[in-house]
Amino acid sequence: MKSKVLFDKSPLVIDRDLAQIVGLHEAIIVQQIHYWLVGNEERTNNFRDGFYWTFNSYREWQQTFNFWSARTIQRLILDLQQKGILVVGNFNRLKIDKTKWYRIDYDKLSSWSPTNDIKDELSSTQRQTGTMVTKEVLDHGASLSSPLPETNAKTTTETNIKERIEKGEPSPPLNLVEQIFIAMRSYYGYPDKIDQDPIPNYGKEGKSIKRMLERGLTPKQILECWIDKCKKAGIFKSMVYVNEDIRVELPVDKFENQKYSHIVHR
Repeated sequence: MKSKVLFDKSPLVIDRDLAQIVGLHEAIIVQQIHYWLVGNEERTNNFRDGFYWTFNSYREWQQTFNFWSARTIQRLILDLQQKGILVVGNFNRLKIDKTKWYRIDYDKLSSWSPTNDIKDELSSTQRQTGTMVTKEVLDHGASLSSPLPETNAKTTTETNIKERIEKGEPSPPLNLVEQIFIAMRSYYGYPDKIDQDPIPNYGKEGKSIKRMLERGLTPKQILECWIDKCKKAGIFKSMVYVNEDIRVELPVDKFENQKYSHIVHR
C-alpha cells in the first residue's frame, strides 16, 4: 500500500549543489523562480530592462509553497536579496500595486558556486525532471503574464467603472480603498487617456475614504457622491468634501422603536 505522502505526480526537485551553496530552503525558491523565468523567456513575457522577470506577492508565494508560512517565505526571499542572488524590481503600471518582480542574478549565483556554471545546473535539473513541482504549482506560475492586482483592477474596474457603479457589482480582490483609488483614476482616464495622475495626495484621500467606509458607506455610494461633486465643480474634488457632505439613509428597522426614521449625517 502506497503512502499518501509519496505521490506519482512530479515532486519538487532541486539541485544538490545548489542546496549546498545557498541552503536547502533557499534553493527551492531559486529553482522555482528559475523555472518561471525560463517559461517567460520561451513566451517572451515580462521582459524589462534587458532581463526576464517573474512576480508574486508573499500571499501568492504562500499559496505556492503551502508548507511554509508567509513569514518564512519573506525571510528566505530577503536572505536571497541580501546575498545578491535575487534582484527585486517594480514594473507595475499602478502606483498602489506593490507586487514585487524578481529575477535571478546568475553571475552572482555562479560566484557562490565552485563550478561557475550554476545556470546550466539549474536548467539541467529542470530538464531531468521535466517539471519542478506538482501540476497545480506549475499552472500557477506558467499562467502569469502580468501582475495579478493590475490585471484584476483593469478587467473589473478601469474598463467598466461606470457600469460597475450603476450595477453595484462585487469588488475586485483589492482592499476597498485601493479599489476606490483605481475607480477615481479610471474616471479621469488615467493612465490610458491622460499621463498625469489626477489624485494629488493619496494619504489625505485615503484617510477620508477610510472614514466613510468605517461609517458604513459602500464604495458605490462614495464614488457616486464623488463623481457628482466633480461634475458640478468641473474639477477634481477631494474626498475630504465628500466625507463632510455625504449622507446615508439608515434602515428603518433600526429605529422602529423610535418616533422617527430619516436621513441622518453619520
